[in-house]
Amino acid sequence: MDRFNTRVAEFKDLLSADVIDRAKLHKLCFEGCPDTDGIRATCWKLLLGYLPWDTRQWNTELAKKRETYQQLMTEVIFNPHDTEEASGGEIVDHPLSLDSDSGWGRFFEDNTTLLQIDHDTRRLYPDISFFQMPTLHPQTSSGASESRWVYCVAFKGQRM
Repeated sequence: MDRFNTRVAEFKDLLSADVIDRAKLHKLCFEGCPDTDGIRATCWKLLLGYLPWDTRQWNTELAKKRETYQQLMTEVIFNPHDTEEASGGEIVDHPLSLDSDSGWGRFFEDNTTLLQIDHDTRRLYPDISFFQMPTLHPQTSSGASESRWVYCVAFKGQRM
């Protein structure tokens, strides 16, 4: 247990610096990242280029990335209720419409895909709480499946 606590302290010291030493992080991570206090997640974000090495820029970068994600969500996830509100409550597109251009048809098709992703991620990672959390799209979906679906739609034809 002493070795573990020492490694956690090394990671915390390194990650608390204003500018993280890339070589030192690589060396520490090579021996394994502790899954405590978000250390592993932070290391992955740094190593994958999601976060800058300068910790003073993290809040700004995370805010930008969250804004980009929200923008992508509004572009990709279709909410048929939004079209009704835009038309002043008048029903422009009926939920039972068989028209190939129906927004409701797209909504139901997307929901079916999200539900399948939800089932797959819940079965694949039953012990990880992140994959069990509910989100808005669909009502029974997990956050992970929503993110994967947005990725699939945004980057059609590319493998995850």
